Amino acid sequence: MATGRLNFDPSRGTRRYDWATSLFGDQAVAAATLLGPIDAHEIAIGCDAPIYVRIGNSSVEADNGCLYIPAGLPFHLQITSGEHVSVIRAGATDAHVSILIVATD
Repeated sequence: MATGRLNFDPSRGTRRYDWATSLFGDQAVAAATLLGPIDAHEIAIGCDAPIYVRIGNSSVEADNGCLYIPAGLPFHLQITSGEHVSVIRAGATDAHVSILIVATD
């Protein structure tokens, strides 16, 4: 993952939540799951169980050395449009993941 992509870029203006474009709502995740490509520059990702996340191309794979997102904590990520999100659960319980598009250009 590139350095600095987790920081909000103020040149893009305020966040524009597009509630109609929720992606992969209630996507069950056990083994590594690849979601995308996603046409957005910022997403909010949330889950009901802890997960690990990695952003990249269509061959990206998440593992336990990736970004950790605890259950119930929505997390914002800036991505490059067309990237994929790889997700794997962090514990024994399957995670249900939702991705919301926040900003597109």
